[in-house]
Amino acid sequence: MALDDGAGFRPDFLWRPQRLIVETDGRDVHTTRQAFERDRERDQRLTVAGWRVVRFTWRQITREPDRVVQTLRALLAHTDIAA
Repeated sequence: MALDDGAGFRPDFLWRPQRLIVETDGRDVHTTRQAFERDRERDQRLTVAGWRVVRFTWRQITREPDRVVQTLRALLAHTDIAA
């Protein structure tokens, strides 16, 4: 699965060296079962390919920004980067 193949998936945020993808999910975009299922399948395929996918909701980003930043810092600090 290409990350930016022009035919589908472009992550919201991407840290290539750490192989970390952050998706920001609002309810208005992910309201259908089909969208929900598609996102989970994509997460599974990316995980198999060696990426970590973390999702934050709009509410978390707008109401708990300090916790979101803390989480991101922890994820980036604890990532093994292949030499």
